[in-house]
Amino acid sequence: MSKKSKIIMMISSLLLLTIICPVLMGCLYATPSADDFTNSIGWQNYEEPHLKYMLLNLINSYKSWQGTYFGSLICGFPVYYKLGLVGLRIWLLA
Repeated sequence: MSKKSKIIMMISSLLLLTIICPVLMGCLYATPSADDFTNSIGWQNYEEPHLKYMLLNLINSYKSWQGTYFGSLICGFPVYYKLGLVGLRIWLLA
């Protein structure tokens, strides 16, 4: 690797860290929002397997609200209900 490419690599790495670090630190200050509680209610009241609830929630969200598959499936998991505040913050970091 040449000296110029090493300098460019170092500058781009520092720039990337200055963008990523504030976002990751902001995740540590997350608090539950309305959708965290709403997902928990459906999860608690559903009588059948929870994976089925997540898939039905995915279909409902796709058809009526948003239109993304993966995001709707991930939002169907009640992180705050199952893992608490620490779990919510870890979920946001991932």
